[in-house]
Amino acid sequence: PAVKYQAKDLNYTWIHKNIIQKQCLMCHGKGSQHDFSTYEGLKEKINLKNPKKSHIYGMVSTQSMPPYPLQTVAPEMQQALIEWIKRGAPEK
Repeated sequence: PAVKYQAKDLNYTWIHKNIIQKQCLMCHGKGSQHDFSTYEGLKEKINLKNPKKSHIYGMVSTQSMPPYPLQTVAPEMQQALIEWIKRGAPEK
């Protein structure tokens, strides 16, 4: 389900609690090829100089994350992830 947020709330802790833990860790957990269980692991997939060129940004904004669970992530939560990336993916 969608979690209400304000842009100032979006940091790695919020993203991890509300999106990563609920949707991503089954495939992107510790030790996996694309490990999102830590800030450093997720940050590797983000282009801080040009956020729109980030791998994750592209998958979410084009709905092309193969094969799932993007379809199960509420659109508001996808937007929160995009906003977090646009804001420079702050850790705290």
